[in-house]
Order: sequence, then C-alpha cells, then structure tokens
Amino acid sequence: MKNLLKVFFVLSLCFPVLFHGCKPSEQNPLQIAVSKSSMNYENWLLQVDTSLKLINLYGLPLYSAAIVLRHCVGLLLTGGDDVFPGCYNQLADTALCEGFDPYRDSLEMMSIKIAKGLRMPVVGVCRGLQILNIEAGGSLFADLSKLHPSEISHRCQDWRNCFHQVTVDTLSQLFMLFKQKEGLVNTNHHQGIDKLGNMLLVSAWSSDSIPEAIEANPEQYSGFLIGVQWHPERLAENQNYSKPLASAFIEHAIIFRNRIETK
Repeated sequence: MKNLLKVFFVLSLCFPVLFHGCKPSEQNPLQIAVSKSSMNYENWLLQVDTSLKLINLYGLPLYSAAIVLRHCVGLLLTGGDDVFPGCYNQLADTALCEGFDPYRDSLEMMSIKIAKGLRMPVVGVCRGLQILNIEAGGSLFADLSKLHPSEISHRCQDWRNCFHQVTVDTLSQLFMLFKQKEGLVNTNHHQGIDKLGNMLLVSAWSSDSIPEAIEANPEQYSGFLIGVQWHPERLAENQNYSKPLASAFIEHAIIFRNRIETK
C-alpha cells in the first residue's frame, strides 16, 4: 500500500507537466525540493513566498526522488546526521562521527548531481554545505574539536544560545546579499570543511579559518549554488544573515523557471 501511495504521489506531481508541455505554468506555485524537510525550513522559505509548494524528497525511492526533483525549480539541502566518511575517502575517521544515514547520503548526492546538471538553484544548510563540498570532491574534519581545536565553540550544549562571529568576503555573492562584512551567526555542528571541493569558493569563515559559507565559482559554474554552515532557518537574532538568502534562492528559482519556459 505504501508503494502505491508513493507512485500516486509521483504521478500527481507529473500531471501538471503533462498538461503544460513539460513546462511549469506561470499560474502554478514554485515547486522547491527539500532533501529532508521540517517546519523551521518550510517557514523560512514561506516567509518569502507563501504560495511555494515544498516537496520533501526524504523517504522516496531514489528513482522517484529523481523524477520529482526534475519537476522542481530549486533544491534545499537541510541539516542532519554526519555524512559517512567513506563518501570522501576517509574511512579512518568513522569513529569520530556520531551517526549516519546512508539512504540520505545517496539521496542528496544524486540530487546535487541532477540539480547541478540542470543549473537549478541550490542552497545547503549545515550538513547541506558539507555534502555540497563532498559532492564536489572536497573533504571534512570529522570532528573539529579533535582535528581542528580552537577557542571557537562551533557547538554548545545549549545549542539555542550558541553563536560566533563570521567574516564575509566582500567580493563574494554572499556579501552582495547580506551587505554586511561581519555578523553573529548561530552554530550547532561538530564537523567542518577541510579540503575545499572543485569549482567552489569560500565566501565566509570563522576566526579559526573554518569555512562558514561556500558558493560556486562564477568562472567555472553559472548556476546559483550557496552553502552556509549556520542555520538561517532559526537565526532570529540576525535576519541580515538569514532572510536575504531565502529571498535570493526564491528569486533564482523564478529565473530558472522562466528559463525553462522559454526553451
């Protein structure tokens, strides 16, 4: 019965495509794929456009998720479990990690490849930044406290009140959105970028040199692709580092849809 429901769900998403020549209609809401959804992420995007249709990919068979994603106009990669170190050829670091979700690793790696191939807008949050880096050939510090110790607290016991300063590259796309070189962000992660992936640039960092944001190198990749290590979906204390990213994501999703419709 569950499999039948999943098939019906996928087909229901395809019906508008069948009636509109495989192109989204201007009258239909933007469809944004979310790798694993929660109310915080949904509210973060819905504050920009209440008509959005947010589609949770998590739990779908990979082939179904691939079909659904191809009928969306944006991909949001959310926070969650550690990425299995085997995905970045560091099996020796497995003991430093805290929990894995192999299905999600496969789902997100596949989704990133599809989205990048289509030049679909992509935003990654926390784990989302990390797996964007891994898919691009980069690697992680499996445990910052052990492999990159510093005075910066990247994760606290009281995660709701854990913050640190970040510095934004004034030449970056991120700075064009935030228009603020330094700011306070929330932090709740024990891993971080070690080797930077291909076609990526570091657009923000903490004082201990850990990348806090990445974006596509515009000289090598033409799509909108940004990852942040903090959690903008619950950053009420500094909306300058939160809402502009959601707004830009939706704006680029509209541009992407328009580009599809004119093909």
